[in-house]
Order: sequence, then C-alpha cells, then structure tokens
Amino acid sequence: MVTTILAADLGKFNSVLCWFDLDTRHTAFRTVRSATSDLRAELIRQPVAQVVFEACSQAGWVHDLCVELHLPALVASTTGAAWQWKRVKRKTDRDDALKLARLAAVGEIEGVPVPPRAVRQWKSLIGFRKRLVSERVRCQNRIRGLLVCQGLPAPQGAKAWTALGLAGIGQFAQPLAECGPDDLWCGELDRLLDRLRYLDSQTREVETKLDELAKSDSRVSLLETVPGVGTRTAEVIGVDTTEWAEKTFPELALSCYDSALSNSPETQECGSASNAQRPPPPPISLQP
Repeated sequence: MVTTILAADLGKFNSVLCWFDLDTRHTAFRTVRSATSDLRAELIRQPVAQVVFEACSQAGWVHDLCVELHLPALVASTTGAAWQWKRVKRKTDRDDALKLARLAAVGEIEGVPVPPRAVRQWKSLIGFRKRLVSERVRCQNRIRGLLVCQGLPAPQGAKAWTALGLAGIGQFAQPLAECGPDDLWCGELDRLLDRLRYLDSQTREVETKLDELAKSDSRVSLLETVPGVGTRTAEVIGVDTTEWAEKTFPELALSCYDSALSNSPETQECGSASNAQRPPPPPISLQP
C-alpha cells in the first residue's frame, strides 16, 4: 500500500517538492522548475497516495495534470489559522512544503474544489473585461481633469464618449511633436484619446466573446430573464453557479420571475428596475 504524500510549494519560477512517508516519517526534497514537463516527471517518479498543494495561480494547471495522471489531488485553502505566519521566525519553501505534507497526513487541510479549465478561462476573461473597463474609466477621468485644468467644461454623461462627443473633445488635441511649451496638454490629450479608443475597441472585442459564451450557457440565459439582470451580471453569477451547483451546493436555487426580461418593467442603465407592481417571485432551480 502506498503511504507517501507528495506536497508541493508552488512558486512562480521554481517549486519545492516534499515526499513524506506516513509510516517512517522520512522526508525527501527536490527543487524543480514550475513547468508542466518538469512537474510531470516528478509526479511519476514514484507512486504517491496523494498530491497536496496550496490554492494559487498555478493550482489550476497542476490540478489538471494530476487528474490526467490519475493522482488524487488536494488543493489547500490558505484562509485558515494554519496559514497565519505572524509568529513564525523562519519561513522557507522547504518549511512550507513539509508543513503541507504534515497537515495532509493528519487530515487537517481544508480542501477547495477546482473548477474545470473552461470555467477558469471564462472567469479569467470576465475579470479581464472588468480591468479593461476600469482602465477606460480612469482614462475618461484623466481627460476630464485635463480639460478642467485648462478652464474648459468637463465632458458629462454617456454621450460625451460617443463618436460625436470624442470629435468635439478632439478639436483641442494636437500631435505631441507639434505642441509648444505652453500647449503640451494638447499633446497629452491626443495621446489620451488614442488610448481611450484603443481600450474601447478592446472592451468591445472581449464583450463580443463573452456574449457568445453567455448565449451557450443555459444558466446565464435563465438569469437574464430576471428583471434588472443583464448579461454582465448574469455571467458573473452563472459562472460561479456552474462551478459549485452540481457538487458543492446541489440545492442552490434563486428566486426569479416567470416572465422574460423583455416583458418586464423598464429598467434603468444601472440595473435598478422601476417600482411597478410585480407578482411575488417563485423559486426556480438553476438546473437546466
């Protein structure tokens, strides 16, 4: 019977592996590159009863590799008291790997489920769109601040960022190479407008792909029937529901209306619905 636990302290460049024998308490360490080929060779070096590692940015592909090799994998949650390092005088990669192995040996690790690769990629794209929107808003605020500093009215409302609105702002912009010492702000405005157009095109491209993914997911389509819930909100809820509903929370349900969003009272841009009278929402399971 195999009694060896393989604990991995995953790093950005290198990872420390610790083989811990439950019977003899013997430990062996090895440092490898954090690459699929290197880690694959170590995972099949000798039979192990379990592979354990912390939840981190590399945990996804390492878990996929363990599944491919038919190795039991345990992804440790790092939110517990065991991961508080305030009173630890020495902290090294070897210490971390050995700690993982010892905690796994006594069953003191709280595991976290790892979603499938497709779901992780979907969540990553949702987060990427959010960062693009944040960068676009910062660029718009910078343009407002630049105009206000020159005594010009600040752009207001969504119409200010349409093609017509940007054309009006662009009348003050000049190529930076043609700006004099007193007109450098015109060159800065020109660069900011180019950046805003670039961010807007990138955001639209990402949203187009997200719309395709949302249309192919029955849970997102169901959530979109709730008045006031748009595609962006539905996909955030739906992607997490896809992960946990079937295994972790099989009884999960949301309260939503029978009528489709197109037949619901008019909603504002922010997502809040008008105060029209509505029937009480019956509970509907998210299972398609």
